[in-house]
Amino acid sequence: MYIRESKIEDFNYIKDIYKSAREFMKNNGNGTQWGNNWPTDEVILTDIKNKKSFVCVENDEVSAVFFCEFGKVDESYINIDGKWLSDEPYAVIHRIATNRKYRHVGEFCFNYVFEKFKHIRVDTHKNNIPMINLLNKLGFEYCGIINIDKKYCLYDTERIAYEKI
Repeated sequence: MYIRESKIEDFNYIKDIYKSAREFMKNNGNGTQWGNNWPTDEVILTDIKNKKSFVCVENDEVSAVFFCEFGKVDESYINIDGKWLSDEPYAVIHRIATNRKYRHVGEFCFNYVFEKFKHIRVDTHKNNIPMINLLNKLGFEYCGIINIDKKYCLYDTERIAYEKI
């Protein structure tokens, strides 16, 4: 299993993973986080073009995708009902999803980013219990509530925020 930057040739695999993730979320009590079409094709292509999209490959198959950026302040994280652990530069992970064929892929992706940056912030919807469980397992600390820009969701903008140093 390894991580690499996404390529335009990965687009259809990435779309399929996100579609499957949306269905999984809906079937598990979290139908509003990504709704029916998040992330959009435009967002996926922009992430790839900007070299912010990464895939995890297992057995020559794209098994996960995520957005990662380091050093740029995420505007959604400026105002928090709570307190961040540190104001030092951090990596942010968004839009992580797996094809669920292989075990521990999400964990592998988070650990990959942590090995590179040692300071990560991430947020998720309060109904995304699988993600909350994974973040807790990996030692992320709950920091509070943030609100994301309405352009990133169809419904409620409230997210729970985590950090790991």
